[in-house]
Amino acid sequence: KSKSLHLLYKHPHRITEATIGLSSGDNIEQKETELSKKEGETASLECTFSTSSTNYLIYWYRQYPGAALQFLLYSGSGTVQQRFSSNADRSSGKAPLSISNVQLGDSAVYYCALRTTVIH
Repeated sequence: KSKSLHLLYKHPHRITEATIGLSSGDNIEQKETELSKKEGETASLECTFSTSSTNYLIYWYRQYPGAALQFLLYSGSGTVQQRFSSNADRSSGKAPLSISNVQLGDSAVYYCALRTTVIH
């Protein structure tokens, strides 16, 4: 008998630092979606973005109830856990997070974030 889990992902976030910013043409969006999967299946969480910058990264985080955000990975990087992967494609504006072999412990809220580097 397989167990089911729920993955909720919503609320886009933007990361800015002193030397990092977003231009007016930058955007990131997650449609509030709840996804149910059975243990062992693969989950794909959508994240769409647009940017005029060629220097950008998409970050993925997750959050358990009452806990701080947990960094998972950024697009194109190695992953914290082998089951998580993401590749951002600026031409299509998509940066899905793939979670293979989902486990009950993956039940959380997932967030994607856009970081662009402004070069002056």
